[in-house]
Amino acid sequence: MVLAGQLPPMRGVFLFIAELLGCLVASGLVQCMFPGNINLVNTTLSDSTSIAQGVFIEMFLTCILVFTILMLAAEKSKVTFMGTFYYSRYNVFILILEPF
Repeated sequence: MVLAGQLPPMRGVFLFIAELLGCLVASGLVQCMFPGNINLVNTTLSDSTSIAQGVFIEMFLTCILVFTILMLAAEKSKVTFMGTFYYSRYNVFILILEPF
């Protein structure tokens, strides 16, 4: 959002720090909720997916996510209020692709 000019740089720095702190808190909560070996829930590629395919899938889906967020948050239009709906549809799409 800072690169798109929709967010002041200083606020972007504070949001970046808040995101990092949120990740740390979330990981701590997950460790508390699931005691024991946390390595049992690591996400891995299926046997039929190569590492190169996994990297391409990750890059492609990340590009879709960034594009979706920029278009819903930075572009002001009549559908901006429906941003949460479209973001949740994207997440469901990712969950459907997860087994592959």
